[in-house]
Amino acid sequence: LALATYVQATGDLSILDSKHAYWVGTDGEEPQPLVGKKAEGRAYLLPAGDVRLDKKAPEKVHTLGQSFKAEKSFKRVEVRLGTEGTKEDASGRIWFSKSPDGDPIAERDFTLPKGSPIQTVSLELEETFEPGMYFVGIQDHDSGKRYFGPGIYWVADLDSKEDAPPAMSGPFQGDLHDRMKLLFDYLYEHTGVKRENLSHYQDDREYNIPQQKSGRVDSMQNSFWECLGGGYDAFAALWYNAACTAMADIATRLGDTEDAKRYQDLRVLADDAYNQKFWTTVEENEKTFSRYTGAIDWDGKSWDFGFTYYNLEAADRGIASPTQARDILWWLDRGQWTRDNQTWNDHIYSIWDIAAPFNTINNETWIGITGTLPYMHVLTNGGTRMDIAARDLTVRAKYLSIDNMHERMKRVLGRFSSPDRLTGGRTYDDPGGRGRWHFGTPNEDRADIEGFREIFPQNGVLATAIVRAYLGWEYDGEGLKLRPRVPSDFSEYTFEDIGYSGALLDFHVRAERQPVEVKKRSQKSSKRLMFSAADSFNRVGLQCRVQPFENRRNSEISLSLQKMKEDGDWEEVAVNWYNHVSDQQWVWVTADEDLDPSDEYRIEVSHLSAPEGEDISIVEREDGQFECQLESETTHLQIEADLVPEGKFSLERVSGNGDSIEGLTATMGPGESLLLRKTNP
Repeated sequence: LALATYVQATGDLSILDSKHAYWVGTDGEEPQPLVGKKAEGRAYLLPAGDVRLDKKAPEKVHTLGQSFKAEKSFKRVEVRLGTEGTKEDASGRIWFSKSPDGDPIAERDFTLPKGSPIQTVSLELEETFEPGMYFVGIQDHDSGKRYFGPGIYWVADLDSKEDAPPAMSGPFQGDLHDRMKLLFDYLYEHTGVKRENLSHYQDDREYNIPQQKSGRVDSMQNSFWECLGGGYDAFAALWYNAACTAMADIATRLGDTEDAKRYQDLRVLADDAYNQKFWTTVEENEKTFSRYTGAIDWDGKSWDFGFTYYNLEAADRGIASPTQARDILWWLDRGQWTRDNQTWNDHIYSIWDIAAPFNTINNETWIGITGTLPYMHVLTNGGTRMDIAARDLTVRAKYLSIDNMHERMKRVLGRFSSPDRLTGGRTYDDPGGRGRWHFGTPNEDRADIEGFREIFPQNGVLATAIVRAYLGWEYDGEGLKLRPRVPSDFSEYTFEDIGYSGALLDFHVRAERQPVEVKKRSQKSSKRLMFSAADSFNRVGLQCRVQPFENRRNSEISLSLQKMKEDGDWEEVAVNWYNHVSDQQWVWVTADEDLDPSDEYRIEVSHLSAPEGEDISIVEREDGQFECQLESETTHLQIEADLVPEGKFSLERVSGNGDSIEGLTATMGPGESLLLRKTNP
């Protein structure tokens, strides 16, 4: 995924051709080394973790190898190896042959002393070999026999442009693109996808330790988030779906339409399987919500502790449908949380404000490494992290509204403006006096929100998510898709010096809003206003009153814009909601299309709620009907490109029926998006 994003962000396809070259030399009278002339990296033999759980001896062990061409005769082969082990020596075997699959001509064991620097390991040959192609390989004696070991690495050029065969890792030989295809094929063939279109831990207890990867409470499999993984794991599973799209985008960039379609078709099957397996409806404190469960173990038991991050990641990756994505956001905005599994609390975001907690239900059972820590005291049980906030913003912008995202964004910036700037401080309550990063209130001795820390650089995605959310920025196999929109309380905004495809870009976005007359008002309900319009429109606004407006938060409203069908029933055209309405604020619901003035419409207030002691209502006219405004909104985008190393940028319409685009300036109608494409000379 990272590689696909890099290629799409930079336009650099040459990285796909990069290959590894391991340092190999001889005693021949020619410049040395023969391969790996710029070797400064490390290619690990990877013994750690390469062990059979049933304790049986491995049938195969991992190897590294390098083919090389000698222009002069030689009688000795040399490689440069190292170890990071500091407690014990590392040992292995080196061999020499005429080809990767040829029988060893010479071989010997070697030892790397603990803590030793990189050293040359030589293999003396019994005869002199003439110029030609040959092969040298290494193997670690501990590979397959133990979980932890000192580890051996071969000094390597990890982005080699040499005219030499790519280095080998086990039986694999190829460039970076070949490596991507190999990894994808592994997911497909060996993680259950081939059978169910869903990546999961297959029930293979007859071949393995019965509980390993089962997803049960006593399973030993830990996921990245320290929770017990295994079985059908919603977090582990979603990455295959994302990989399908990554591979399709790379194939599109390379002009391989057949491969691109194959990966796209696999993605459709994967999304369907994921949604069928994990999508569920739950009842919590007499309220009903829909979301993805966390996992389903080998016994078919669902483990759902309200995993907010899993849901947001799946939605951000496009696995959830637009309706499902809004269901997830509705749960986050209107759901509840519990720290003791007995008392339910309103406002999921009230714990950390900047982001939802990792899970909304205290998890004391289905959790691994950190299961003994109370709710909110550890990331994976009520804590949070900045990349959760990042996914939240992009999902809201894409599937709900720019206003809803902007409202959440203001909460993010409000938390960031506090004195610690989300870098936190230390407490020393942690066992052993190590201290933990603390982001809680002063009366709490320990609380776990992972802000901008050295060990979690991925939290930096929050900064890029802001740009993505406002500009509707999505990488595509053809270029950069853009769907910028302006929040209702802004008229314009600018992002400057945004890097893309080797250039720095400035994005100037302006909303052009024209008022439209409201006609034929009729309000027979305290929650609905029927109307027609004098001209086409795509936005409807109501004004709110919040009294006495002292809490300044948690005043909620939900809006639904509906159109009358020919049979007299109503169909929903657009929906939006706000969570922190201010007194006298206008709230809007915006459609992704121009609405026909010949149709009848109604705006419905489906939810109103205010904090205790306050009241929220819709401002009314003298006749008792809602104060209502209609607007026709278009979005004007101007891009200025600086420091373009080569080539030029162009804009084209992906959707919509607007005029052709000249230069990097365009006006977009509702729902329309653009493609920013870079062409090289």
